[in-house]
Amino acid sequence: MCSIRLFPKENHLIREAYDDFILSRRAALLSDATIVFYEYTVGGFVKNAEISDPSQINSRLVRDYLTRVRESGVSSSTVHGHARGIRAFVRFLHAKEYVEKQIQVTMPRVEVKPMRLLSEEELGKVLKVCRRPRDKALILFMVDTGLRRSEVLYLDWLDVDIARGVVNVRRTKNKKPRSVFIGAKTRRALMKYRRTVSHVDNQPLFQTVSGRRFESSGLRQVFRRISERAGIKFSAHDLRRTFATLSLRNGMNPLHVQSMLGHSSLEMTRRYIQLVKDDLIQAHSEHGPIDGYLFDVARLSLSRLVRLPVRSGCNGSVDRKDCRLRWAGFAA
Repeated sequence: MCSIRLFPKENHLIREAYDDFILSRRAALLSDATIVFYEYTVGGFVKNAEISDPSQINSRLVRDYLTRVRESGVSSSTVHGHARGIRAFVRFLHAKEYVEKQIQVTMPRVEVKPMRLLSEEELGKVLKVCRRPRDKALILFMVDTGLRRSEVLYLDWLDVDIARGVVNVRRTKNKKPRSVFIGAKTRRALMKYRRTVSHVDNQPLFQTVSGRRFESSGLRQVFRRISERAGIKFSAHDLRRTFATLSLRNGMNPLHVQSMLGHSSLEMTRRYIQLVKDDLIQAHSEHGPIDGYLFDVARLSLSRLVRLPVRSGCNGSVDRKDCRLRWAGFAA
């Protein structure tokens, strides 16, 4: 893949800096998707900023461009993505002495949205509408492993040891191979699916009806069809979130969840941990032993008041309610 040519010939200084930046990303062995990300964000910035020399870039120019991006109606995460790309570019310009001073890029705030994941009930509904063995095996596999869509696409049958339940992931986002694991139900679903396709070692694990490897768009279409039948909208990444959250709820060590997700730090896994903490806070507020116990005792005792007779020692001059409370242990 060659870098995109966006600039007229007279802008040779900025073109040289841009090409140098893209080549440096390739030299760092970044993925094709990451290269496209930089071509889109950095290339768009340089083209729309209408500059001819790196020295013309400053913080205000970056702010004005990000404002125009935001006003185009895109999400806050998209604006943040543009800012990340531009920040990497200006840091490169300073490191390679295209500019004398470091250019500060203020990162825009990202709107925090609730993470979409499937509940156990929703997962059951999704599995019920899977018409092909492949589709059911795919859903179970992704929820059981937490793999990214791109990681699943590149798996071959040789990567899966069904007998032991071990999946060797060779092509990962951070280029560090790792192993994940599948349980008995997922393994049985894979075995049933395997009987319907050619499954020599070098063939893709999940295949189209013509036996080819899925493209990203093809896998999205599979999920879209299943979503429509189930009446539950979800994506491949929602299944990854479902794996993380359900695993933590079931007591898996956060470090193990981090390892299986392929996160480089526990900080990246922390949002799932926080989600589970929120579940626990809600559960405690509803079923906590002290508040719940005292409330139940008080409710039980008050319900008994209507049945308590007026005992001797409570004369007629004493309020009947006060007398009954005293017998129930609520009055001094």
